[in-house]
Amino acid sequence: MEFMTQNSGKKRQMVVLPEVNPNTFLLFFDKGNSGHSWSLRDYSAANRVAERSAREFGWSSSEVRQKARFLFDAPTVDTGQLRFWHEYTLSGNNLFLMSGTAEDDVARPPQSPSVTISSQPVVQFPMLNLAALRALPKAQKRQDLERMLSSPDSEDWVTWNLLNLLTAKCPLDWWQQMVSAARTANQGLQLSISRQDQPRLEFWRRVRSPAAYERASRMRMRQSADPHIAARSRDPKPVEGDSEIDVVLNTNRHLAFIEAKLGSDISMRTTYDPCRNQIIRNIDCLLETACHREPLFWMLVRDSGPRRTYGQLEDEYRRHPETLIAELPHRDPAVLKKVAQNIAVIRWQDLAGSLLEIADTDSIEVSCVKRELRRRVCI
Repeated sequence: MEFMTQNSGKKRQMVVLPEVNPNTFLLFFDKGNSGHSWSLRDYSAANRVAERSAREFGWSSSEVRQKARFLFDAPTVDTGQLRFWHEYTLSGNNLFLMSGTAEDDVARPPQSPSVTISSQPVVQFPMLNLAALRALPKAQKRQDLERMLSSPDSEDWVTWNLLNLLTAKCPLDWWQQMVSAARTANQGLQLSISRQDQPRLEFWRRVRSPAAYERASRMRMRQSADPHIAARSRDPKPVEGDSEIDVVLNTNRHLAFIEAKLGSDISMRTTYDPCRNQIIRNIDCLLETACHREPLFWMLVRDSGPRRTYGQLEDEYRRHPETLIAELPHRDPAVLKKVAQNIAVIRWQDLAGSLLEIADTDSIEVSCVKRELRRRVCI
C-alpha cells in the first residue's frame, strides 16, 4: 500500500519492500525502459551502501512498485553521497517506521478514519511540528486531532501544515506574501503594512460571543412564539457558543481573522439565529476583539467563485456594504464599510505559489507534506 501517489515515470524512488527489508527505506533506482534493469540501495548503515540488483529477484520494476508498502519520489542527489543518503534514509525510517513507545507518532498509509493504537490517534499523514500542535488546546479535543492526523479531507491539516511551511521557508516576509495573495484576490484592498508590522500567528483561537449581540439575540428570542426558544432566552448560558477562529494574525496595527475551508462551505445559521451566517459571526467577533487595530476578515479556500456561498457573500458585501451593515446593526457603519472593502477570499494554491515544489534539500517529512498539500489544495 502506497503512502503517496506513485509516478512510474520517475527513475529514483524511496521504497519499503517488506519482502526485502521491512525495517528501512531503500533507494529504488530504475535504469532505462526495459523494466528489468534496476537496483535497490540500502543506506541504513553509516558510511556504506549495500546494493542488490533485479537479477537477484526476478521482478520487473512495475512489480517492485506493486510490492512496495511506501513509495515516493527521491531527490536527485548523487548516489555516492553516503552521508546524505544515510541521513535521508534514517529520517524516513524515523518518520514512518518507528515502533514501540513512539507508535502513536507513526505515519501510516491512508486508511479509514478513526484508526487508533493504544490511547493515541495514529498519524496517517505527515504533520509538521507535531509536538507544537499537541501543545495547543485544539489537540485536547481528541476528535479534532484524530481527524487532522487521519482524514484525507481535513482542512485543519492543510491550515497547520501550509502555514507552518510558509513561515519556515519565508521567516522574514511570510506576512507580505499573505497580503500579496489577499491583494490578488481583492484588487480593491486598501491596506498599509511595513516590516515593523510582522504579526504573531495564532491557530484556532476561541472567541466568546459579543455582549451586544447576546443582548440583541435574547430580546429577539424572547418575542418568539416557540415556548422553547422564549425559555432559552431567559437561560443565563450564552445563546451563541464560542467561535473558533482558524487563523489569527495580530500586529500592533492590524487584527486579521481568517476562516479556512477546503471542501466545505460556510454555515448559514446558528442554533438560535437562522440569519447569522459564519462570515457575519466571525466579523462580529473580530470587531469585538480588534480595539484600536484595523480589522481584516479573510478566507483561505480551495476554490472560489459564485458557486460557493462564501463567494457570493464576499461579492455582495464588497459591492453593497449596506448589506453587511444591516446584518450587524450594533456595529459602527464606517468600520463595517472598511471591513467590507478589504474582505478577501484567497485560494490556498495562490498563497502557496512555488512553496510546494519539491527541493533536493527537503527532508522526507517535508517532501511528503508538500505532495499531500498539492493533492488537497491544487485544482
